[in-house]
Amino acid sequence: MWCTCRCGKGARRAVRPTFGVARAARPVHSRRAGPAALYWLRLAAAGCGPFPVSTARMAPVQLRKNAIERRLEELEERWNVFAEDPTPRLLRWVVEAQSLAVVEGFVELQRDGDGDVPDYFLRFDEPFVDPRHHGFVLAAALERVYDEARSGLVEAGFGPWTSPGVLLGEADVAAFARYCATFQAHHAPMMLRLAVVLAPEAVSDMLAWQRWLLALARAAVSEGVRFLLLDPAEAPQLDALCSAEPRLVRSEVVDLDMPAAIQELANAAAGDDPGSQFRVHFVALTNAGGKGDLSAAGEAAQRALAIATQHGWGAMQVVVYSALAAAYLGAGHVDSAVAAYQAARQAATVAGQQGDPSAPTLVVQSWLGEGAALVSGGRFAEGATVYEAAAAVAASVGNGLMTLEGWRMAAYCHEQAGDADAAWRCGHQALDAGEALDEATRAASTLPFAGQGLLRVAQRWAYAGEADAVRARLGALLGPNWESHAPQPA
Repeated sequence: MWCTCRCGKGARRAVRPTFGVARAARPVHSRRAGPAALYWLRLAAAGCGPFPVSTARMAPVQLRKNAIERRLEELEERWNVFAEDPTPRLLRWVVEAQSLAVVEGFVELQRDGDGDVPDYFLRFDEPFVDPRHHGFVLAAALERVYDEARSGLVEAGFGPWTSPGVLLGEADVAAFARYCATFQAHHAPMMLRLAVVLAPEAVSDMLAWQRWLLALARAAVSEGVRFLLLDPAEAPQLDALCSAEPRLVRSEVVDLDMPAAIQELANAAAGDDPGSQFRVHFVALTNAGGKGDLSAAGEAAQRALAIATQHGWGAMQVVVYSALAAAYLGAGHVDSAVAAYQAARQAATVAGQQGDPSAPTLVVQSWLGEGAALVSGGRFAEGATVYEAAAAVAASVGNGLMTLEGWRMAAYCHEQAGDADAAWRCGHQALDAGEALDEATRAASTLPFAGQGLLRVAQRWAYAGEADAVRARLGALLGPNWESHAPQPA
């Protein structure tokens, strides 16, 4: 008999298939148990489970956890506290951008059966299109997931789950909540909770999406079901949902301090060799730059540059100067950023003279970086000159995409500076560069943006009679619907 409490007693392994593949994971026991052993997972995959009831065999090896493992444990603790609370049903994690990869990794670990949370995570990414039928769409998706995993679950000893079907007149939200409840109840031996991650790949109406989620929170959701939402900290979308129902929707900010984690990992992996020391200083540079600490960034850059220079690593010098330029740019120091990109270009040129095959691309990137710095400072006339130089250099080394980008941005800068003739000339150079690309590369390029730029010039200046010709040429290169793929970027 499995222990289904969270006390940590009676822990043993049991067959718990991941949907789609019959695998072993841990039984439903304490949320505070030690790390899962991949050794046992491999045994089960080879057909050696279920496992013996040996607590000595199952005792976890106490290893010092690294920075990422500790952050995964933090997420596990956050989830467990939420899942044990009998009141809320939806958890909204407001995730800082640098923490998103670890949060996504946490969800995947639980979904694949490699994590330590005794709940099964199921992710739905179906687009939110029709608020009246979205729950039915998700219910059908759950049926498909189960159909794909049916044989493995049956082999693991679970009888077939029967879809409960939609009741006459039942709302879509109520139907989906009921589907989830019956699914969890049927598979209760392998999960304390069914954790449903709602992550639609597209949302047609954000207000309607929040209303739908509010209805879900207020539905009669089973004790065995919880929902998880990920909201970007940089542009949160679900504040109104949390304000409307704070009792049922818990909101937490997730900032895992990933720069510190990366620095710790670099330090832990560092040896006395130059490569390891370079990585430590480079990580310190990027972390300091991200925090706006230009003094610390400059010191770390100098230490990294000293190692790269001593060992003749020209490309690594370029990387350091570029990272330093990004730090300056983030702090609004345009002149310093420009100088750093110019230093990067000089280092790339020397690397090219020494035979580094990456040098030509690095040279072009330094031109493009300098141009971007000037644009960020509103210095469009200077930026146009730099971007024209970038386009010429890119063409000389046969880099078609960077040639297109150089001419496109040169045209944009001329447009912003009020030089219509130069904008028109550079815009057509961008079209020429795009035409030289193969069809697949052209379709994924910024060529539509160049076309939109030419149309803007035609609207504002003396080229109005040329607009139809521009549209015709872009249609021939990209297809008749090219304008729908071209928002108005810089």
